[in-house]
Amino acid sequence: MRAKELKLRKLGDSYMLVDTVADKVDMTQVLTLNSVAAWLWDEARRQGDFTAETLANELCLKYEVEHDEALRDVEEQLALWKEYGIIFNDER
Repeated sequence: MRAKELKLRKLGDSYMLVDTVADKVDMTQVLTLNSVAAWLWDEARRQGDFTAETLANELCLKYEVEHDEALRDVEEQLALWKEYGIIFNDER
């Protein structure tokens, strides 16, 4: 999978993913994330071509969480991001 080109911005204690076009922000495309989801977004972007498994492995290294729980949480987050259209399967 791959992530859409969105900017992650910190606003207070929250994070927002925004779609920017030529230095303009499209506020119809804003998604608010907590700190773990923001970290997960950064990790997905860092990996480039990622899977739920690769993200869950990194989540286990970053936070004290069991692999099965991490994988379940990552799969739920990815399902939401797919629904929002901000990640996609890389079918080259």
